Amino acid sequence: MAVQIPPGTDLWNTPSGPAPDGYTVDLQNPATNERIASVTLSIFIVLATLFVALRLYVQLRITKQKLWWDDLALALAIPPQIAYTGITIWMCEAGLISRHIWETPLGVVLIRLPYWTIVVAALPQPITGLVKLSLLLLYFRIFKPNRFVRYGIIFGMVVVTVMYIVWMFVFIFQTAFNNETGSHLSWAQAAFNLATDVYIILLPISAVARLHVSPKRKLGIAAVFLTGIAAIIMSILTLYWRVQYDGASPDSTWTVTTRLSITVLEIDVGIMCACMPLFAPLVPGKARLANWTSYVRSMRSRLLRSSPTTRGSTQRSAEYPSQGHYSNGSENDVPKWDNSMELGERTSSHRASSNGQNGGRKEWFDGTTTVMDRTVQDRNSRDVSAMV
Repeated sequence: MAVQIPPGTDLWNTPSGPAPDGYTVDLQNPATNERIASVTLSIFIVLATLFVALRLYVQLRITKQKLWWDDLALALAIPPQIAYTGITIWMCEAGLISRHIWETPLGVVLIRLPYWTIVVAALPQPITGLVKLSLLLLYFRIFKPNRFVRYGIIFGMVVVTVMYIVWMFVFIFQTAFNNETGSHLSWAQAAFNLATDVYIILLPISAVARLHVSPKRKLGIAAVFLTGIAAIIMSILTLYWRVQYDGASPDSTWTVTTRLSITVLEIDVGIMCACMPLFAPLVPGKARLANWTSYVRSMRSRLLRSSPTTRGSTQRSAEYPSQGHYSNGSENDVPKWDNSMELGERTSSHRASSNGQNGGRKEWFDGTTTVMDRTVQDRNSRDVSAMV
C-alpha cells in the first residue's frame, strides 16, 4: 500500500513511524546499535582476509603447490565480500539502518533505503556461491577417484552455480514483491544456504567412511573436514533471525541490523572454513601431519583401491606382497611420504606419457619430484598412477 504524505512535508525531519508512548524522539542524536555491527564485522572481515592469505602462503611456500580453481574461487570472493562488509558498516553509520524507525527520517526509508536494500540483498549471493564452489572444487581434486562422491560434487557445483545466480536476480527484482513475500523469499534463501552447507559437509564424510583404515583414523581424517560445522551453525542462526521478521516489524530499521550482520558473518565464517582443511602443515610438533598433501595422496590411493574399477588391480597387487606399498590393513599401513610429495602427483612414468606420448591433460599437480620417483614401485602403484 502506498504511503500518503501530506503536501509540504519535510521528509528529512519527519519520523518514519510513531514512537512508543513516553519516548522522546531525537532525530539529531538518535539511539543506535551500530557499534556492535561495525566492530564485529570489521574483525571478521580482517580474519577472513588473513585466512585466505594464509591459505595461499601454505599452498605456494610450504607445500609448494600450484594454485587451482578452488584457490581462484576463494580469492575472487574476498574483494566483493570486503565491499559488502564496507557497505553494511556504512549503512549503519549513515543511519540507513541501526536506528529505531521513529528516529529514522522518512526520506531515508522512502528514498535512500530501497536502493541499498537491493544491493545488500543481491550482492552476497554470488559471494556465497563462490565460497561453496571453492569447497566443492577442493573436494573434487581430493576425492575425484571415488566415482560416487565425484558425481555428487559435480551435481553440487551445478546446483550452487545455477541457484545463486537465480537468487541474485530474485533479490535484484525484489521490489516487485510486497514485504511479506520478500520476507518469505529471504527465508527460502536462508534454508537453501543451510541445505547446501549440510550437503557439502556430508560429501567428504561419505568418502572417508569408505577408506580402509581404522575407525580412529577415519575420525581423525573426518575431523579435518568437520570444520564446516561452523558454517552450518551460522546458516542456522541466519535462518533463525530471518524467520523472526515477517515483513511487518514495527521497528524494522533497528532489527535489520542483526539480520544483516549475521548474513555478513555467515560468509566470513564460510571463507574461513574453506581455508582450514589446508592448514594442517602449520600444526607444530608431533601432531603435525608430515605433509597434508602427502596424506591426501595416500587417501586418494585408498579411495582408488576401494573403487569398483580398481578391484582388479588390487587383486593383482596381492600377487606381489613383498613389494606392495598399500594394504587393507590397519592405520599403520598409511604411507608416510616426505615433504616433497604433492597432492595427487603422477609418477614419473605417467608424467612422461602425459607430456606428449598419450596426449593426456597436464594437471595442476604435475611437474614435481616425489619419493615414488626415487624408489622402486610395485605393480599396484603403477596401476593406481595410471588411473589418476
